[in-house]
Amino acid sequence: MRRSRESDSRLRAPRFRLAMPLVLLAILAATAVPGAVHAATYVVHPDGSGDYATIQEAVNACADGDTIELGDGMFTGEGNRDISWQGKHLVIRSQSGDADACVIDCEGGQTEPHRAFVIEDGDGSSLVLENLTLRSGYASGHGGAVHFAG
Repeated sequence: MRRSRESDSRLRAPRFRLAMPLVLLAILAATAVPGAVHAATYVVHPDGSGDYATIQEAVNACADGDTIELGDGMFTGEGNRDISWQGKHLVIRSQSGDADACVIDCEGGQTEPHRAFVIEDGDGSSLVLENLTLRSGYASGHGGAVHFAG
């Protein structure tokens, strides 16, 4: 007994109806997690080379989920201290993984207080710092290396 073309298409239709929702679900899942698909890694070196000249410039340009890798050496001066990460979900880490070789020197003192990072009230962010040395932070009052306001 031969089946007609009409009956063949009816037999195949349920597979198509099941496949389309699965494809749409996969597309939705891939785009629903912000930063997971498009997370980028940027490199900053103490001499100002790399993707950005300073840590703060890199933070300003980053989106949620991005990573900033710092080359080995001593980070000093404006843009490499008193860093605000603006409520973003970021990772800032040593590119080599050696905390002794990757240093943020705040150059803080009584006449010029400076910190490595400043966290503002209600930031709602998450910042991961990995394998970094923070030194010479100074503040009259609370925290020399990292300041939490709020």
